[in-house]
Amino acid sequence: MKCPECGHNQKHKYGMTCSCGYQFALDPKRDQISDARFLALVANASSNDTYYFTKNQLATAYCRRELKGCGSGAGLAVFMAIGGVMVAMALFAAQAGGGMGWGILLALGLLVILGSGWRLLFHRPNRKVMEAAIRKWHAAGRRVPRLLLKPSLHQPPPEWEEPDIYDYGVESILIVERDILVDLFVKNGFHASQRCLVVSETGYPSYIAGRVETLLREQPDLPVYLLHDATRHGGKMIERVERQLQLPPRDRPFIDLGLFPVDVQRIRRLRPLLPAKDDYAIPLDYIGYGMLLSGLSQAFEEQVALAAVLDTQQAGGYESVSFG
Repeated sequence: MKCPECGHNQKHKYGMTCSCGYQFALDPKRDQISDARFLALVANASSNDTYYFTKNQLATAYCRRELKGCGSGAGLAVFMAIGGVMVAMALFAAQAGGGMGWGILLALGLLVILGSGWRLLFHRPNRKVMEAAIRKWHAAGRRVPRLLLKPSLHQPPPEWEEPDIYDYGVESILIVERDILVDLFVKNGFHASQRCLVVSETGYPSYIAGRVETLLREQPDLPVYLLHDATRHGGKMIERVERQLQLPPRDRPFIDLGLFPVDVQRIRRLRPLLPAKDDYAIPLDYIGYGMLLSGLSQAFEEQVALAAVLDTQQAGGYESVSFG
């Protein structure tokens, strides 16, 4: 266990307290993750303390690291090639009357191929490892400053004086499916950079939701963007929002930026985000905030779905871009 404070490599058998006095919160043998690695993943999810992030995004950082560590991609291709050569040699030797040694080589080659193929095709890191690590980290009295655990904008932040909330000028409205997504975009300043009000379909936060309804009646042409998870429930968000708002006919319809399971199935950049149950349904914040920011900024500008932006980037050869 590498100590985050002094860098000393503490052997597990010497206990959970480093020689410098640092008390380890996570036991790698039990928790499948160390303190140093946990903090490295936090740095990844926050882009080195630049962005606020959710538990889902921290779990994504963990899964990406695990997939990379298991050797998916070129490394696995090499192992499978080695296994293939071993099998070919053993079969050739068997035809020439080789003995038991070549049979063993054949078996080993097949194991290499099967093992590598399993890791490449079926291995999915367990996201619950990070959920448990977060709970244990907090139980030890530690905090992750930019980690969003639950919605916290029920009251205007202290730095927001009521008249200043709208000083940047509202050019659009973004309605998100889940409350925590409001915090994600507002605390990262997306509302200001895009000059939009961000509210969830539940009406959170209420001091923004009231303003949204007023603006929609005063400005019927104001663009309204919807953003939802790639799930069956998310796909029906537009129907729910139309019923809830009960607005008069508008010249411009809602613009659905959200993802659908079929998008996850089609777009290679999203495939590594899939959980073990491969049904192509994922929460939006499985995607890292950096990627969301880039994709949604372009989606706002072009008034197209996030999936269309990812499709364009994939066609341009950007599928290897990280999800951070």
